[in-house]
Amino acid sequence: MMGLSSQFVASTNDYQTTRPLAVLLHGYTQNSLCWGNFADALRQHFDILLVDLPGHGKTSAAYDEASLDETAQLVNETVAPYVKKQSCLLVGYSMGGRVALHTLLDDASYWRAAVVIGTHPGIRDVSQRQQRQKQDTATAEKLVSQGLDAFLDDWFALDLFANLDVKMQAKSARMTNRIDGLVACLRYRGTGVQEPLWQRLKEVEVPLFALAGGCDAKYVALAQELADIMPNGQQITIAAAGHSAHLEQPDQCVAVIQTFYSAVGSIFSNE
Repeated sequence: MMGLSSQFVASTNDYQTTRPLAVLLHGYTQNSLCWGNFADALRQHFDILLVDLPGHGKTSAAYDEASLDETAQLVNETVAPYVKKQSCLLVGYSMGGRVALHTLLDDASYWRAAVVIGTHPGIRDVSQRQQRQKQDTATAEKLVSQGLDAFLDDWFALDLFANLDVKMQAKSARMTNRIDGLVACLRYRGTGVQEPLWQRLKEVEVPLFALAGGCDAKYVALAQELADIMPNGQQITIAAAGHSAHLEQPDQCVAVIQTFYSAVGSIFSNE
């Protein structure tokens, strides 16, 4: 199999091996085309590897049924050719953040640091997790019955995305995803089927920055708890932003990420 679809975007015309690499893992219904101004701002400091996660973008349908653990292995395999050339920063948003946490657990040696944005490490309570699985199933059924166009309109109407304008939504890019791929994502990698990672993450020493928008109270609390349990965790709240803080306040997010990464780099050197 050919692996996850990805696109390397250098900050200059040449492949600068000394420049750090940021690997970006998108959220549900998005793909590698949906990073907007955040990717442009991040590219001032990093080369970028944009990855299409299973069920999304140009990644083969052969991976639609991959579990979160299998997806993590695929991410590390995709990044492996770059690791010997560049230090790597892992960035995951929402669903991509959950994949990022699994990726650290699969093989942390690839990563100098990680940033997760609006990320849930897993529902602890079994009954609540089962309820979320039912909700994910209902969402998948709605997607099939409505079609992707109408489904996305309803998706953007959720309170989580109230602050996204039309450009930030990147609907045309999301429309390139396959419905069957998105359905499989909910079935095999949804929050309802994710085993809680809280205990396992206590052993991950990779410096992690847990970021959340100030208007997204649930994920601010989760980010703080996640930062507290990890040996090298930090948390920051982005003012005037909701769930998609990196899209709503890209310059502010990149500034704090660059500050965080620079501090990490002074301690953990690949040289």
